[in-house]
Amino acid sequence: MSIMSSIEGPGSLPLCPSVSVVIISRNEGSELRETVRNVLTTLPQKQREVIVVDDSSTDDSTDFLRELPEVRMLPATGLGVARARNYGASQATGDVILFADAHVRAPAGWHEPLLDALRDHRTGAVAPGIYSMTEPKRRGFGLDVTGPDLHTGWRHKPGSGPQPVPVLPGCFLAMRRDTYQRCGGYDGDMRQLGGNDAELSCRLWLLGY
Repeated sequence: MSIMSSIEGPGSLPLCPSVSVVIISRNEGSELRETVRNVLTTLPQKQREVIVVDDSSTDDSTDFLRELPEVRMLPATGLGVARARNYGASQATGDVILFADAHVRAPAGWHEPLLDALRDHRTGAVAPGIYSMTEPKRRGFGLDVTGPDLHTGWRHKPGSGPQPVPVLPGCFLAMRRDTYQRCGGYDGDMRQLGGNDAELSCRLWLLGY
């Protein structure tokens, strides 16, 4: 697991914090269904809020959500990743906001170590180790910035416990809601693919994380 840690910062979590999972989707096909199913089966019902931001999908991938009233679907048009994440976060009510891509699978109990790390006010945001479902040997534990263009490269596993990293991957990233509000969320003017995670991480650095 990788974290952004800070010397100072606001926030504390209740004993059983609520988690708003914001899933961004655009033409994800059956992957969206599997991602939503995974979240619903691994996160306790009393502890969760699930929001799907559908950004102009044309593949009917969100039709199944009509059968899941507990999942909020927010239709959008041409927002792009950063603005879609911010849109979903603006509707979130949980103590913690977790941003997820629409093609992820998390193991049972995934929320416990993430929430434990976020209980420390010095931790600004947190993400798990990431690996490819099609190529399991491809794994990363946070990222390094490799140049001024904000290109990044995956880090190798640093140890058994949470470790501070320069950049957290946005595909499955959690932060306290007050931290999200304090840092201003994602830069909505970054419309191109890529760079959003590095930019957000840089702003967390500026806040002391």
